[in-house]
Amino acid sequence: MALINCPKCGKQISDQGPICPGCMTPMAQLLSPKTSPQPPRTAEGMYTYCQENRLGSGISKSWDLKHLRLIAEAFAPNEQVLAVFIGFHNYISATQHDNIFAYAVTNKRFILAQKKLIGSIFQTISLENVNDVTLNTSFLKGIVTVDTIKETFNVKCADVKSAENIYHAVHAALERVKQKGSGVSGGDLTTQLTELKELLRAGLITQRDYESKKRQLLGL
Repeated sequence: MALINCPKCGKQISDQGPICPGCMTPMAQLLSPKTSPQPPRTAEGMYTYCQENRLGSGISKSWDLKHLRLIAEAFAPNEQVLAVFIGFHNYISATQHDNIFAYAVTNKRFILAQKKLIGSIFQTISLENVNDVTLNTSFLKGIVTVDTIKETFNVKCADVKSAENIYHAVHAALERVKQKGSGVSGGDLTTQLTELKELLRAGLITQRDYESKKRQLLGL
């Protein structure tokens, strides 16, 4: 968990909360980087998307495309791509890592893939098994850590900005799936919470009623 300043109202908040208590904006909207609405499904499209939005890169374009093709070829017809990125897998140090992997978060799963000279690695993780995603940065590098029920792995990114973008993109993707599963879209939730806050400000409901209804909307 990290404390960040809300991009919308400036209030210091936890990045793990469902909304900003200051402006009532869902965290998925606040953490989502300014990228195109949805990553493409082709290897070439995903590679360009990563480059344009600083979502990591590998040793060379040709190898990045090989990793991404493993993912693209595995997409189901109705599978929606929510986030995609590239980085050093299981990074511990400059000499201890599993080299470059490509990653994707869809509405169904978390995908990891690496093409090798001989063979390949392809792994999927149910989104229900993802416990947490955290970000650690220093002056020269950024590392995104994904904690799941079975394992925890680090992804070392090309630079700090890329790590921040990847962290926000993954969080936004997971929150989007969570909201869709609850039957409340980000836009609908924002509208309802805003209207609720206006009722409180107008004195039409009590603070207790406001807190109770807010928790109900957020499924807490």
